[in-house]
Amino acid sequence: MTALGVLAAAVGAVTLMVLALAVARELRHTDADRATWWRLGLSRRDHVVALGVPMLVPIAAGLVAAVGAAWWLSPIAPVGSVRSVEPSPGRELSPFVAAVGAGVAVLAAAVVVVLCSRAARRVARPLV
Repeated sequence: MTALGVLAAAVGAVTLMVLALAVARELRHTDADRATWWRLGLSRRDHVVALGVPMLVPIAAGLVAAVGAAWWLSPIAPVGSVRSVEPSPGRELSPFVAAVGAGVAVLAAAVVVVLCSRAARRVARPLV
């Protein structure tokens, strides 16, 4: 694995950790809403959907923006001594990079769904 590969792996791991922290903080602010939803009779699945969809939309938008940026900036991608070997760097999207990006997006969506599912399980049920 090259130095750029190690850097990309580290950035991906940090991105997932920051995402998990942001989702956990956002879910902490929904305690009152979740108790109201429980009183209204929403199922656990409905809780997960209501909590997760607003968080998954920005992830999808970010993925689309990242793929567009990767394609747009691809002509400057050959770095170091390889740049002189590349005859005509054009715009292209590497299948490997696209697959890794899709994998990170799937992991990010899984983090959101798991945290939302755990939050839906911990609804503050009032004592009656």
